Amino acid sequence: MKRYFIAALVALTACTGGNVYAQKAAPKATTKPTAKTTAKPATTAKPAAKPTTAKPAVKPADGKLPAGVVATVSGIPVKQSDVDARLWSEYGSQMIDRYVNQEIIRQEAKKRGISATAAEINAKVDEAKASFSQYPGRQANEWDEFIKRYGLANLKQDMEIQVLVNKIGENEAKKTVLTADEQKQVKDNLEREAHQINAKHILVGMGDQFAGRTEEQARARMKEVTDKLAAGANWDDLAKEYSDDTSNKDKGGDLGFFTKQRMVKEFEDAAFALKDGETTKEPVKTAFGLHLIQMVAHKDNPVTPEQVKTATEERLNQKKESSKDARTWFPALREKYKVVVKPEYAPPAN
Repeated sequence: MKRYFIAALVALTACTGGNVYAQKAAPKATTKPTAKTTAKPATTAKPAAKPTTAKPAVKPADGKLPAGVVATVSGIPVKQSDVDARLWSEYGSQMIDRYVNQEIIRQEAKKRGISATAAEINAKVDEAKASFSQYPGRQANEWDEFIKRYGLANLKQDMEIQVLVNKIGENEAKKTVLTADEQKQVKDNLEREAHQINAKHILVGMGDQFAGRTEEQARARMKEVTDKLAAGANWDDLAKEYSDDTSNKDKGGDLGFFTKQRMVKEFEDAAFALKDGETTKEPVKTAFGLHLIQMVAHKDNPVTPEQVKTATEERLNQKKESSKDARTWFPALREKYKVVVKPEYAPPAN
């Protein structure tokens, strides 16, 4: 709101030549024409007429402002109609959208036989108060001040909607099931996790993070590795000397056991194609550089029906929990209702 005040003040100053009080009427003339004078005084001698844009000063009666006036500045009124018009212009479409959504929730809840009891609404109000009071720096009387401004009826209306939203979410969760594709995905994930390999690698990095090493330089360095391996050098010693993967070079480049979809595709394809004890015949190029990969061992754990059942239940519970969220179900629900809003107040399209 501060920026609007500053903008308005700048505009006002520009219109009055820098004097924000330039709109005030000139003081009345104190000299009266003599009785003998028959000619009308010159029009310029008359008191200056008040500008048509000036607002009449308001004198509060008994300290109260008249109807339709929310404030005065040096007696000049600030009209409620002006404030309301500005608020409507800036926030009207948002409030319309909010009330439309609330009405959709009420109608949908009624269709489903869902309601919010007074006890449930009051419990939500108490929760809001507790949350409000826990905010750092809040004073004991601030909740009462908030209620005076916001209105207890408005708050209860919001809490009613929250109760209905939660209940509709629970209703959605009860209807949630896994599709055939989702069930297959659960089983596929288990089988992927059941098949693991243990591999080692020696990385010769390329690019800026490796002192700007070019691919040509990397291949020349990797050839030193393969030549030494062919001559009978120890893999672990070469990894310690040549590998740029500092997380495992001192362990012979051992990556431990991993499944598919854990490594970049080029590395994964080459590693899973190896048999135990085999080494890639050619370095494998990835975004990190060149890799020489050695297979250590395969490990396969058959997937049991009990594992599939447990994993399927876990996935279903996750989906049900997600379906409770209004962001999951409300957009589709709103599409089912015919909502007509005046074009000038319709919210902007996403």
